Amino acid sequence: MHRRFVSAAVLASMALLAWPVAAQNYPSKPIKIVVPFPAGGTSDVLARLIGQKMTESWGQPVVVRTSPDRVATSAPMRWPSPHPMATRSC
Repeated sequence: MHRRFVSAAVLASMALLAWPVAAQNYPSKPIKIVVPFPAGGTSDVLARLIGQKMTESWGQPVVVRTSPDRVATSAPMRWPSPHPMATRSC
């Protein structure tokens, strides 16, 4: 439980710190957040709260998807790549 909270807090702080250096036209597409834990948990609730605030401030929809059957390193593998020839290091 403590590890999830720390992970979510680090994610939130990174998102908030990166905001001032964002380009003017970013984000131009909906934002996808993959939570590798079951729905209703601390990580899921925190990701949805952060996503809601990001939607309000950036004007782009934020999609939060839970992936409880995957660990944190393989959860991004579930999303299709925007580039068919792209490779992933996970």
